[in-house]
Amino acid sequence: MEATFAKRKRDTKADPAHRLALEFFLLLKTFFGPVRLLLVVALFAVVAQELIISRYTVDDAFISFRYARNLVEGNGLVFNSGERVEGYTNFLWTMTLAGALLVKLDPEVIAKGLGILASLGTIYLVYRLSLRTRSQGSPWLFSIVALALLAANGAFATSAITGLETSLFSFLILAGACAAIRASRMTADDLSAGRRSTSDDERVPLPIVGDRWQHLTPLIFALAALTRPEGVAAFATTLVFKALSRNFHRDDFKQCACWLAVFAAIYLPYFAWRLWYYDELLPNTFYAKTGAGLAQFYVGLLDVGDFSEAYVGIVFLLALVVLARRKAPFWLTYVTALALTFVLLDIYEGGDWIPFFRFLVPALPFYYLVIQEAARLLHKSATSRLPRPAANLGLGLACLALVVLAVRPSFEMYEYLTRAEGGQETAHATLGRWLKDKTTEPVALMDIGRIGYFSRLPVIDTSGLTDRTIAHSTGGMIDKEFDLAYVLGRQPRYFVLASTTDYLGSGTEPTDFPIEKRIFEDQRFHERYAYRFTLDWGTVVDGKGYYLMVYERI
Repeated sequence: MEATFAKRKRDTKADPAHRLALEFFLLLKTFFGPVRLLLVVALFAVVAQELIISRYTVDDAFISFRYARNLVEGNGLVFNSGERVEGYTNFLWTMTLAGALLVKLDPEVIAKGLGILASLGTIYLVYRLSLRTRSQGSPWLFSIVALALLAANGAFATSAITGLETSLFSFLILAGACAAIRASRMTADDLSAGRRSTSDDERVPLPIVGDRWQHLTPLIFALAALTRPEGVAAFATTLVFKALSRNFHRDDFKQCACWLAVFAAIYLPYFAWRLWYYDELLPNTFYAKTGAGLAQFYVGLLDVGDFSEAYVGIVFLLALVVLARRKAPFWLTYVTALALTFVLLDIYEGGDWIPFFRFLVPALPFYYLVIQEAARLLHKSATSRLPRPAANLGLGLACLALVVLAVRPSFEMYEYLTRAEGGQETAHATLGRWLKDKTTEPVALMDIGRIGYFSRLPVIDTSGLTDRTIAHSTGGMIDKEFDLAYVLGRQPRYFVLASTTDYLGSGTEPTDFPIEKRIFEDQRFHERYAYRFTLDWGTVVDGKGYYLMVYERI
């Protein structure tokens, strides 16, 4: 290394900037080593993506902001004062934002900052887990496949800056999984070879996380369950695999009982409180987003299909086939089950409208770890038939192609996110501020986030997220078949109808959102409300933009 530096210093013709960059790179390589250097590159890649789209905040994040603000202002954990409706599914996240508001911090800035930190934590945990599960003789290149794929994934980066809890939830789920693998007490050799120890004397804890975290598995999963309800399902999967880790060994059942007791001690008091406070077994958002029957599952399958198309789901399926041909390490079976748990939950919940597959992001680390292990196995098989350099080159290029394919969907989506942020500020936030100065009466609308937050008005949520009556009506998300008389009886001063086309300007009808279409077609609506003005995002792509039609009570 010293000779390399000396050679560069003697090269007086070299460009100074190039020489400085090369020497800095060599210094980093000397200090970090190749794998740690790639970890740093991955962290910078994730942060770079997040900063590029950092202005974007999804409209639903402002629902949590409003709940947090009402709590701090003494109105309770409610969206509308005096209405106890659980229109959020991120209790821990909302309480964290309330803490930020309590000390006069901007919840939007804090939400993005926490999301970015959580995403970096997830990247680090994938790096640690990849190294600790690396089999002897496996090239280091195949220990960074999952790291590179996750760092290149636009859905993962976007989840950190939307203002929602997705990034934190993903981190907690992965941390809980790492702690569970740690507590499974496999030997390092067994972890690589797929064999489980049967002798207590042979079991050496695998230090994926620090020793003091060995018994924190239920605590981490409890925090995840407080962040999103799906954390309960992830913990249930973990309990099953803990019981199976040594073929139903008595000690594992004792450990499962211990974990369940700790989890229940944290989660049940919260559950009892929310049952008392909101008088609902499940969050109101569950009823608002479900109820469409088989159509709901069909939409969920479409969401999974879109995810598979964007992020080469066929490779994951092929990886499962490759791994099924041998006895897979038990930890790998466990992370595969976690990935499939989130896929099934996404199908059941009917997907989500928020860009970049919010409900599937927590599965991404496990998704890529499975692909990484398949790449390791293929490399081992290839080196037995081909020269090692040829095997390294072939599989290395295949992994690089996967990274490129992981980046590809980001370009189109980042363009949409930039357009959406500018449009929502132009239309939604502007309308919210206008309404605040115009009236103190209720407003009825579907896009309740920014408009509800900035207007501070009582809101009648026609999608049902924060309205119990509409949420329990028949129909699925943004397709609730409620009686308009219920909304009209509350006498909102304004109605705001959303559409991706300027149907009033073109003399047509709204066709995008079923609830808006039914309101527009109801004669009672036109008898009581008159059109006033339209706000829009100011951009049209493929014949579609986004328009807010404002109607005022006559």
